[in-house]
Amino acid sequence: MKKYRAQQLVNYAVRTGKLVRPDSCEICYKTSVKINGHHDNYSKLLEVVWVCTSCHRKMHPRPMDFKRVLIPRQDPRADKIIQLLYGV
Repeated sequence: MKKYRAQQLVNYAVRTGKLVRPDSCEICYKTSVKINGHHDNYSKLLEVVWVCTSCHRKMHPRPMDFKRVLIPRQDPRADKIIQLLYGV
């Protein structure tokens, strides 16, 4: 619920001009890409880091992405590695 509330408040703040979405990613400085607001702390509702989709994905690694990209599917250790790294 905190995550949803934070996202909605940021969207409202951008629409009303209280926050300005920059034209470039704060991490890689790419322009001409979609820029997302990333919350490090959902209790600080309007404190966001503006990042491109690529950098945002790196900030939120997913177990399935790790399994698909870094570990061959046929590797019997894949599920164990995912469980150790991500607790899933």
